[in-house]
Amino acid sequence: MAEEKNESKWIIKTQYFHFEKKQDNTYTLKFQNRVYEFHIKSFLHKAKQKKWIVLQISAIACGLLMVAITVQKRTKIEEKLVKEIGQGVGGFENTNPPKIQATQKKQEKAVPSHEGVSEKDEALKDKLMGVKQDTASEENQDAEKEENQIAGKLFYTVKPGDTLSEIAQRYNVSVASIAGSSQIRIPDDLRVGQKLQIPTKDGFFYTMKKGERLASVLKKHKVDIKKFFQDNPGINPDLLEPGDEVFLPGAKPQNLIYGWLIPVSSRIITSGYGWRRYPKHQFHPGLDLKAPYVPVRATNRGVVKYAGRLGGYGNCVIISHPNGYRTLYGHLSRIYVRTGQRVNRGRVIGRSGNTGYSFGPHLHFEVTRYGKRLNPLVLLKGLRYKKRRR
Repeated sequence: MAEEKNESKWIIKTQYFHFEKKQDNTYTLKFQNRVYEFHIKSFLHKAKQKKWIVLQISAIACGLLMVAITVQKRTKIEEKLVKEIGQGVGGFENTNPPKIQATQKKQEKAVPSHEGVSEKDEALKDKLMGVKQDTASEENQDAEKEENQIAGKLFYTVKPGDTLSEIAQRYNVSVASIAGSSQIRIPDDLRVGQKLQIPTKDGFFYTMKKGERLASVLKKHKVDIKKFFQDNPGINPDLLEPGDEVFLPGAKPQNLIYGWLIPVSSRIITSGYGWRRYPKHQFHPGLDLKAPYVPVRATNRGVVKYAGRLGGYGNCVIISHPNGYRTLYGHLSRIYVRTGQRVNRGRVIGRSGNTGYSFGPHLHFEVTRYGKRLNPLVLLKGLRYKKRRR
C-alpha cells in the first residue's frame, strides 16, 4: 500500500482500491470501476474538530473492510466452483516451475547468429538473403489481446438468400456460436426476417434454467473458470436466477442438429413419395415442392454429377454426396453449376421452374442411397403437405 501527501489532497492507493481526500473535505473511494463520493459537512457540519480524526479513520477502515470482504468472497467463489467442477476441467495453473519458464523464454528470444558478427550486420545479412522475420510472437500477442476482450453481442436480421455459414464467415465467428446464442437447433434452418444474436468471439450466450447451477453448466460445456469470469465481470454464481444470461467462452451448444437442408424456402409438399393417380397412375419416386421460380439450394455438400437437360425432368441437376447419397433437382428454369463442380451445403445450384413434363412451376426432388430409392422425408425435416380445399 502506497501513501502520498501533498497540499491539495491525501491519497491511499492499493491494487484493489483508490482512496482520496481533497482540501474541501470531500472523500472519494474508487473500487471495482465504481466511484463513491461524500462530503463530511453535509451530515456533520456541527461536529467538533476532534471528531474529524475519528471520522477519517472510520472512513478508511470501512473502505479497507469492504475491499477485504469482496476479495475474500470472490476467492471463495472461485475455490467453490473449482471443487464443484472437479480437477481436469478448465485449469489455470502452469505446471512448469519458474526457472524452466524463464529458460524457455530466453530460448524463444534467442536469435541464431555467427560469432563475432554484430546484430546490425546479422540483420542486414538476413535482409539480403531474404530471411523472413519470425512474426509468431506478434501473432500470439494479437491473439492474447482478442482473448482478453470481453465478449459483446451483435444483432442481425436474416435476409433472402442468407445462410448461417455465410453470416458466420462474415462476422468471423463459428456457426455454433451464432446458433447457440440465437437458440437455433438446426443451423441450416433459417427464416427470412429471423433475428440472430451474434457474439463478438467464439462461444455463446447461455440462458440459465430453473434448478441449474453454474458449476454444472461450466462442467458440461468444458469452460475454463478464469475465462468465464473474464467475460462475465461482476457475476455472482450464488445470485444467478432462471432466465439470467451468461457467456460461455469457447463453448459449443450440445443440442445442434446438422441435418439435410430443405432445397427451397416454401416447405410445402404438393405431391408426395409413392403411388399416385395424377397426372397419371404411376409411382412417384420423389417429392414435388412448391417453388414458384425461387432459388434452389444443395441439401448437402457434394460433387455435381450431372447438370443439363434430362427428358421429362427438364433442366436437372444431380449431386453425389458422402455415404452413398445422391439427390436430383428437376424442372429447373436455370442452372448455376456445372458437372464436376464441388458444392457446399446451401449453395444455390439453380432456380425452380416449369421445364420438362410439368404442369406448373415447382421443384421435383429425389434421393437415392447406393442406388436404392429413398423417401426424401427420411432426410428432410420440417416439411408439410399442402392443405386440400374442401
